[in-house]
Amino acid sequence: MGCGEEFGRETCGRVSDYKEKRFCSRECYFEFHQGKNHHHWKGGIKTRPDGYIRDSKTDRYIHRLVMEEHLGRTLLSTEHIHHIDGNPKNNKVSNLQIVTHSEHGKIENRYRTRDRLGRYT
Repeated sequence: MGCGEEFGRETCGRVSDYKEKRFCSRECYFEFHQGKNHHHWKGGIKTRPDGYIRDSKTDRYIHRLVMEEHLGRTLLSTEHIHHIDGNPKNNKVSNLQIVTHSEHGKIENRYRTRDRLGRYT
């Protein structure tokens, strides 16, 4: 495992994997534990706590990639993608709508609640 270099226990570091003689150094350990070998790897995607999904390879949102593929062009930075059903995990083209920043704010504010003084909660 790791770089394949042979080493003895006395050259190992403090992490348990070093003590088990699987890696010759911290650098070797961290180099090995990237991408698919990393304990947080989820098949090439990252999911935010609010449900939006990012592609690990391009570090871009999946809904933007889906819309770009559908349109056959790169989205402008001024173009926002609205999930019609409000579910950020539903990235079907039929659920996505291109809007401007201000249009997106108006759409989203329809569903926000206000307190007795009219402030958004």
